[in-house]
Amino acid sequence: VLAVLGKLASRLPSVTSLGTRAGFQAFFGADIAMDKSDAGLAKAFKKIDLDGSGTLSTSELRTYILEVKQAS
Repeated sequence: VLAVLGKLASRLPSVTSLGTRAGFQAFFGADIAMDKSDAGLAKAFKKIDLDGSGTLSTSELRTYILEVKQAS
């Protein structure tokens, strides 16, 4: 888990410097094959946004990271 969180932290500056859409694509599309179109990203976001709030909480990100880590 620490390795995954370290990887996440190393990518955070990208999100800030690239902007929301490009940062989301860079982080969530880097290690898995996914549809990086706007529609594909919206679908991926909705899958991670478990409470439907329109934002990603720490808990939702943790859940996603652990799922990805377990799948690899």
